[in-house]
Amino acid sequence: MNIRKLAVVSALCMSLTIGSSSAFAASFSDTQGITGEESIHKLAALGVFSSTEKFRPEQSLTRGDLSYLLVNVLSLKAPAKAPKITDVPTTNSAYERISKVVGNGYISLKNGKFNANQGVTYGELSIALAYGLGFKAAWSDRQIDTFYFLERKGILSIDTNLDAIVTREDVAIVLDKFLEAKSYYKTDTGVVSELTGDGIVINNGSENAAYKIAGNAALFINGEESAVTMFGAGTAVQVIFNNKGEIAYMNGDILGLLMGSISLNDGKVKIGSAIKNIDLNAYVTPLPNDPDNSFSFTNFGFYSAAGVSFGGSAYINEAKDEVTMLSVYVSKTEEKPFTIDGSTLTVDFSDDGLDDQSFQIAENAKIVLETQADKALTIKELAAYQASNILSGTVDMNEEGFVTAIKAKIEPKKSK
Repeated sequence: MNIRKLAVVSALCMSLTIGSSSAFAASFSDTQGITGEESIHKLAALGVFSSTEKFRPEQSLTRGDLSYLLVNVLSLKAPAKAPKITDVPTTNSAYERISKVVGNGYISLKNGKFNANQGVTYGELSIALAYGLGFKAAWSDRQIDTFYFLERKGILSIDTNLDAIVTREDVAIVLDKFLEAKSYYKTDTGVVSELTGDGIVINNGSENAAYKIAGNAALFINGEESAVTMFGAGTAVQVIFNNKGEIAYMNGDILGLLMGSISLNDGKVKIGSAIKNIDLNAYVTPLPNDPDNSFSFTNFGFYSAAGVSFGGSAYINEAKDEVTMLSVYVSKTEEKPFTIDGSTLTVDFSDDGLDDQSFQIAENAKIVLETQADKALTIKELAAYQASNILSGTVDMNEEGFVTAIKAKIEPKKSK
């Protein structure tokens, strides 16, 4: 048994390219490696933040910044009565959005002033976000209560200092959690089954869904920004869509690879001696002896129950220790009838209610009768027995789908 980690999932995927879809959400020159990197790029790709050369993650979030973000993610209507804001004239281009956040109670004035350039505290942010999730001002006017409301939803930590100033990186992390709690985005999850010319196909449990990847998409594997070619078949992914229905954000987990004999074991996959759970959306590649037809995990289970032995590779989502893809081949069939036509051997699975499986016989295949195991036969010699007999027995196959050995039984055909 062999195990290794994969940076690119398989040789099949390495040859695929995705034009501009491998670009990142934004060319920020000051976010690489920081805690909030993934949240910043995700929100930029989804249009919550504007994409600029620098994000300035360490700078304070201003009240003006917060008003921009709140209007961007909440459907705020103009208040019935416009607030009087002494330091933001109605002719100012920012007045409309500031009027909405003030008039709807998300940000309070201080002595009639908005103070757009003043830093936002966590206490002020907690009020705005709690209201955005349905907290009512009538319930409490204390910042601490809105903070506890957000803490229960996993948005803020209990250790947060409410008087501390929020940085731009901080708000990206918090806002990312807030929007997830709000179910703000249309999302999908599943296992990658194919990369296409401009997108990706994932098995999401109900269908193989094909999606286009936006040119400015934010793509991350294990928290690191990645090219789309890193999301090979078998990668378990979460995707978020922009308002065009394109993938704007996608994350996935790194894969491990196990190789050896593969079988089902009490609803789990056994690879060599290792036993792994199965991702419900696991993808199975077509069999090498029948590459034009799909072969599902259900098929794998049925043929396994019919006594078929498999070999190949299993790709493991290391974060969850689950099998996400099988690349299998039939390695052996036993006690099954078969027929030979030229150099093609077809195993009969009709008694199991399954489709028959056909294989090409390798030129150097070892062919014997069970009763004469020391005498090698040619394909033609074995095929000649079919005229009056039924052939069955043990058939071995290699990973390319060719028959490498046959130990045949001969049973006379019953007269009608």
